[in-house]
Amino acid sequence: MGRWSSCIPENVDVVGVVYDFQDAYSERRGEVHVINVDGETDVEKLREKYPEIDSRIERLWEY
Repeated sequence: MGRWSSCIPENVDVVGVVYDFQDAYSERRGEVHVINVDGETDVEKLREKYPEIDSRIERLWEY
């Protein structure tokens, strides 16, 4: 996927996360859940590419 901004160097990964302070994702308040890496939002693809954090990759909705 191409970079959306020329201000972001190619060697920088952009990661979107949700800080779950209302227990919406799990029973463990305060956890961080990865929902996007460099524009990729497909949960299975992200888990395959980043197996070391697969338990942190979760989305409530995919669109």
